[in-house]
Amino acid sequence: MNLLSMLHHNLSFISRFYETASEPLLDAIRKIEIHKEPYDRFAFQAEPPPLLQEWLDNEESVNLLTKQCLCLVQQSFKEFLDGFIERNNQYGLGNIKRKAPAKYDGENWFETYKRFFFEECHINWANSPVDLKLIEEISLIRNDIHPGTFSEIENFSRFPISVFVDEWEQFESRKRANSAKPCPIAITRANLLVAILAIGDFCAYLDGEWQKQPI
Repeated sequence: MNLLSMLHHNLSFISRFYETASEPLLDAIRKIEIHKEPYDRFAFQAEPPPLLQEWLDNEESVNLLTKQCLCLVQQSFKEFLDGFIERNNQYGLGNIKRKAPAKYDGENWFETYKRFFFEECHINWANSPVDLKLIEEISLIRNDIHPGTFSEIENFSRFPISVFVDEWEQFESRKRANSAKPCPIAITRANLLVAILAIGDFCAYLDGEWQKQPI
């Protein structure tokens, strides 16, 4: 299996895994909200609200599942890049001076790989048909997922209008675009699928550029 096929296999598995694992959790949430069996035996005016803890537990389970799936997407992307470099070194395309990315002061790992691909593999990521800011955000958000907000002000300033913030937060963030206050991160099925498609398309671009180069 070649690099791109392996990536698409991994991304497809992540998508299927999310749909399968989230279905019973989402089904329980729906049934609680519409008071359907087995969540229909309670007094509607009870205090505290009935089944609140069950609803919260299922909601948080979906949240954790979606975050983990996004981490797997980022990991699959990183593995593709490392495999790409190994393949490039093996076939000796271009005038290779360095075998692996070396981080410069002030760079994050995304910037390091971007520069390496440009200098050693002669591929300009900026020419990709996929929004490079989105790819960068997918690459870096893993570090911010666990605290639940954009914990680094640098990351927040890079992505003040984020695909991983819900619509209301996006509206609010537009009003405070110059604010340093981090936004809560919301990983949903919708933006998880956006990330999966974006990484797949971006890596297809990289692989296509590599195929163009003479051996």
